[in-house]
Amino acid sequence: MAAGEAWIFDNWRRHHVVNGSDADRIHLVADTTGTAAFWRFACDRPPPRAQWRVMPWNPDPAPRLLTESDQRFPVMPAAEVQLLIDDLRAELTTAVDTSDARLRMSRFDLLLESFVQDWRQLCALHGVGGRARSDFVRLAEAVRQAAAPLAAGLVMRTNNAGALLVLEKRVLQHLVVADEARA
Repeated sequence: MAAGEAWIFDNWRRHHVVNGSDADRIHLVADTTGTAAFWRFACDRPPPRAQWRVMPWNPDPAPRLLTESDQRFPVMPAAEVQLLIDDLRAELTTAVDTSDARLRMSRFDLLLESFVQDWRQLCALHGVGGRARSDFVRLAEAVRQAAAPLAAGLVMRTNNAGALLVLEKRVLQHLVVADEARA
């Protein structure tokens, strides 16, 4: 990461940074969802250098900085749960390929698929405003308990993180806003 460079990476993937120099370094890290135009810019092939836009130095810029607002629902919407679970399922693999591990992976995958369907049903019945909160919490806890024995030896393909850890940290702990957080 040299001075002036911009890097885009998924920080859920395994990564490590070491400053090998004696000079202090500062890195600006921005977490973004990004618009379609941003992702085309970031991921498409860059145009030839002769076509790069040149921006003159402006010592008094007044850019409009877009930031997320905290509009979190008391209950995570089903579409967001689906997206997170689909991402987890796409990365799921066995640490060691055995028939037992493949069977656990298949059952873990089915558990996640069923969880999304059940969450979707609860959202359809109660919405995401916090009504029937205990039903959502009960479903999340049931999935946590059912996943624990199945997740042994299951990891994420790209970073080798344990499947249960990823399920907990990326999904389960964010499903329902705690009562004290809503006050």
